[in-house]
Amino acid sequence: QRSSCASLVAKPQFANRPPEAMSIEIEIHVVDLRCASLFAREELSEGELARANRFSSPLLARRFTSSRVALRRLLGRRLGGAEPCNIPLAVGRYGKPRLDSNGPCSNVRFNSSRSKDMALIALAESVEVGIDVEESNPLFNDSTLAERVLASKEKVALQALPAAQRIIAFGRYWVRKEAVLKAVGTGLLIPPEHIDTSTGDEQAFGSVLLKGLDEEVRRVWWGDIPLRGLDGFAAVAFTSCSH
Repeated sequence: QRSSCASLVAKPQFANRPPEAMSIEIEIHVVDLRCASLFAREELSEGELARANRFSSPLLARRFTSSRVALRRLLGRRLGGAEPCNIPLAVGRYGKPRLDSNGPCSNVRFNSSRSKDMALIALAESVEVGIDVEESNPLFNDSTLAERVLASKEKVALQALPAAQRIIAFGRYWVRKEAVLKAVGTGLLIPPEHIDTSTGDEQAFGSVLLKGLDEEVRRVWWGDIPLRGLDGFAAVAFTSCSH
């Protein structure tokens, strides 16, 4: 069986789950994109190959290829040993990758994110999932950016911290917001400042009520992901599936 060069990390805990959500489990896999066996272009679709060819450097193309191959192999295992190249991938209305609704086990949901040589892949069933990973970035200390993308309570919490801790707090806020937006499938079409992920006591989990582009209001749960060796931040989120 092909290796996905991925290892399963601890499943996050989420706050304030309703009883019907208590049994939900999300698998989170961390992938080393330097793994040579992942550079298997023959396992990609024509569209993915075309996208890989549009990257500005061979390194970026390789990271994209490796992350997609790892995703296809993990999905293949979830679908009972399907060949990676035969995984029926499609995209949602706003561009979020998903399994083709006419394919097998279409209740499986997934999301992925990558930062340099690391990728994270989240797998779940019957809930929408989003994940984000970011290496520490000088932009996380940019007060102008914080003013633009943080919710009011997040800004207040950020300003109350010593200057040395603000880059950490901003990084956490940002990956939580990205994970939430990827879970609902809209990306930045919903302004990130509409999402408040401050907890008041540095909890590593929480939830937000969010109105989607379809005007439906749903609760989205998020949780921080602690990763060894990562000079940065990661978070995962889930919400009910769209109707």
